[in-house]
Amino acid sequence: DPLPRVGETPATVAVMPCEETDGDDFWYDEEYARLDAYQGYELNLVLPREIDGVALTMIGGNAMTRASYGDNFDVELPVRSLVIPETYTEIPAYAFQNCDTLETVVCYAPLDVVPEGLFSGCTSLREVVFVNGVRSLDRYVFDGCESLETVYLGAYTQEISEYAFLNTDQTEAFPQAACLTEPAQLPDVSALLAAVRSTPMPTPEPTATPAPAMPVGEAGAPFVGSWYCTQMEIEGTALDPSALGLEILLTLCEDGTVEMTMDDETDCGTWYVQDGAAVVDGMVLTTGEDGTLCADDGESKMIFTSAEGYTPSAPEPAGAELETVYAAYEDFVGTWTATVMESEGMRFNAAELGLDMKLTLGADGTATLAMFGEEDTAAWTYADGACDLDGTLMVMTADGELCMDDEGERVFFVRGEAGEGPASPDLPDAPQTVSDGLLDYVGVWHAVYLSTGGLTGDPRTLGLQIVLTLNADGTGVLLFGDETPQVWYQDEETGMVYVGESIDNADMPLTLMDGGLMQYGSKLGGYFMFSRDEDASWTPDEVAAPAVPAAPVAPAAPSAPAAGVVVEAVLERKFVAQTVDMSGYTMPASTLGGEYALTLHADGSADFVLAGTPLTMITWALDAETGEVVVDYYGMPIRVTLTEEGMDMNYFDSMMLHMK
Repeated sequence: DPLPRVGETPATVAVMPCEETDGDDFWYDEEYARLDAYQGYELNLVLPREIDGVALTMIGGNAMTRASYGDNFDVELPVRSLVIPETYTEIPAYAFQNCDTLETVVCYAPLDVVPEGLFSGCTSLREVVFVNGVRSLDRYVFDGCESLETVYLGAYTQEISEYAFLNTDQTEAFPQAACLTEPAQLPDVSALLAAVRSTPMPTPEPTATPAPAMPVGEAGAPFVGSWYCTQMEIEGTALDPSALGLEILLTLCEDGTVEMTMDDETDCGTWYVQDGAAVVDGMVLTTGEDGTLCADDGESKMIFTSAEGYTPSAPEPAGAELETVYAAYEDFVGTWTATVMESEGMRFNAAELGLDMKLTLGADGTATLAMFGEEDTAAWTYADGACDLDGTLMVMTADGELCMDDEGERVFFVRGEAGEGPASPDLPDAPQTVSDGLLDYVGVWHAVYLSTGGLTGDPRTLGLQIVLTLNADGTGVLLFGDETPQVWYQDEETGMVYVGESIDNADMPLTLMDGGLMQYGSKLGGYFMFSRDEDASWTPDEVAAPAVPAAPVAPAAPSAPAAGVVVEAVLERKFVAQTVDMSGYTMPASTLGGEYALTLHADGSADFVLAGTPLTMITWALDAETGEVVVDYYGMPIRVTLTEEGMDMNYFDSMMLHMK
């Protein structure tokens, strides 16, 4: 029933007559009757009243993410119109924020509150019609709605925030007095929707080419012609454009048009003469006694020389063939200063660019990069005569320079200050942290086989490049999509070697195997096989016994769980998170913005829904020692404790989900 209105008997709610968009293309939360997201491709949406028998009453905060050009989906969706049925009663604040292609919204829901910033940033929005009226409006509802023409609120509105019709900069977004409130003023909804559905998507108007100015006449004669930029000065530092690989050509024509070409791109404009100077699209050029042109805005300066008889010098060619030498570990240790940068075939002098970059490589495997007054720390390892600086390769050139190569972008360093820095420090006889017996673990390892999450085989055939770097100081880096810092150590009691994001969370076992291989993980939670040789391959048919007999071996995984191992009622039953413990607080799981659910099957497979997203190829097993369920989340174990009420899921120590 509609909410009571001041001085009125509750009216009969008008029922939405439109055909609903197919519910199969929506995600929804059954428990909270909430519509969470749209996955289809319709540009004119009519929200469904129910899906799979679930009557929907709430719109989720991320329901229009694709229409707001977010980065959560591969395909953006330029929604143009939205119709909300009369069965909905709640819409969260900013739900339609930045839906900048949205033109028409027709809401049949008799809302108690139009929440804060609901249409903020909807720059194309023309009309908003609340067919059954609204009771109140919060702040900044129409912030940034620069195209808004029609707003129908109905006759029952009794409370409007003083900021409801303002932009956040306190300018007026839409005149409140222009809102339609009488039932007789209700727009023809069918006509509005038909118009937006039949009109092609608007395309941006092309930027008009400025009309040529009047001919510059005799006063402009000294400026007419083509000019090369031969010198630049930025914040007091003189730079040679050709040394930077820049070629800037300025052409001033007698008809008042101008062209500027830089890096093979040409911009057109106009120019004119004023007080003896040439004004080129706001840039003032004056003549010098030596026949040059000077553009000076107080912060930077450009000197142009006539192109007649002048040929710009070619930039120093980039070193396509970089001659390197096989360097020892100690050759890299010390402080290095950047002198040259190389990018896309051009070389730049670091000093001329004002780039003061210093790199210090410590004997203990740590590194410090100082640049622009800030310092960053990282780890480095040595392998095959080269240095791996946190995933970036560094080699020694034949002339004693250090070359950092990051996907073709090169930086060259000389030792110390201008090549005369301190000598390399003496190296310790042994690593600083890990024991001598663990030296065989140190280095860069490449994944050559995986068995986790239902996936088996060479990860490289799946497009995955997984690299684990273990440093002599007990630190490391796991490159698996993103780079994650790691620590690794040997457990004093068991002798097992573990790796993870911290000592408290270093729960992935490492085991050296025959043939120069290393196993990461175990069959209980999935495992990877690594090799120092990035081109190596391996299959389970090959022998891979532990290389060190004394080293403990990970316990054998149990077979697929049988129904008798876990209480029968737990299997084949969907458990949904009800509450969550996070940061010392207990709150409803709905605050996470999507469903978290787990279903265990007797064959060892599992259905796992993460924030409303169903995941595939998830398996589980029992830990015989603890009695916990271990969910294999693509190689990372999630531990679940069975309780009298259901399950408690420890989600990577970041939160505890209580599921029923």
